Amino acid sequence: KPNAQTKALFSATLGASVRLRVTASALRDIDRAGGLDAYLLAAPPAALNSDIGEVLQAAVRAAKRRGGEEEGKEVE
Repeated sequence: KPNAQTKALFSATLGASVRLRVTASALRDIDRAGGLDAYLLAAPPAALNSDIGEVLQAAVRAAKRRGGEEEGKEVE
C-alpha cells in the first residue's frame, strides 16, 4: 500500500492552495522540481496518473498562457 497523505500544496500560478492526496514519492518529486507549478508543467500527463492531476496541469498551463498575454495582471 502506498504511503499516501492528504496535503495542501500552494500553486503560485493559480494563487491558491490545492488539497491533494499524494504519495511521499510524489512529494519528493514536487520538491525536487521546485514546487507544484514546476512539477505540473514538466510532467507528461501520463506520469501524473490521475484525473485531478491532469485537470490541474491544464489549469496551470492556461493560467501561464493568460499571464503571458496580460503582463502584470493577476490570474484568478
